[in-house]
Amino acid sequence: MATPLGGSPGFSVLPAEDLAHEGPEDPMARLVWRIHRDAHDSEWQKTPAFDACYEVDFDHCGAVAEPSRVTCPEDATPVTPPPLPKRGIPSDFAPARGTALGALPGTPGDAVAAALPAPRVDPATGLASIPPRVLVHVRGGDVGVALSANTGGDGKDCVMGRRVGGEVRVWPLDRRDPGPVEKPCTAEAAPATS
Repeated sequence: MATPLGGSPGFSVLPAEDLAHEGPEDPMARLVWRIHRDAHDSEWQKTPAFDACYEVDFDHCGAVAEPSRVTCPEDATPVTPPPLPKRGIPSDFAPARGTALGALPGTPGDAVAAALPAPRVDPATGLASIPPRVLVHVRGGDVGVALSANTGGDGKDCVMGRRVGGEVRVWPLDRRDPGPVEKPCTAEAAPATS
């Protein structure tokens, strides 16, 4: 629903079902959605109303294949999906991670995650934000940290940090900068990124 198509008035989710699955690579859910266009008459063209329905299975990473065109279910009532918790990296996470990087114990991944602020609760939905994924790489005394969050659709947030030679630095990784291949959001890349 967090796409231009998903937010359009002619778009609706019809059946949404959980699928039996054993591992994260197996499809977990199936959605059928309908795209409706009202009839349109102008002095130049007459277009009848139509409905087109598509089905797609999802695993933990997203769609497992391209949507398939299917026959629209008769008398299907659109499903109103529940609100989703916000995703992203709040601005106060960078200073907190910098503090954690400066005083890391023997298990830095747990220390970094514990030092981050609690996820914020969205007042509109009452849902807590999904915490970012904490990635940590230790090599000798040097530590690289990446906070990674999928913000919906193709959106991603990344905040990186490092402690190299006792010096701590924290910075956001801007995906709009040229060369995203040279700037991956990984803990291994953080110590080498300037």
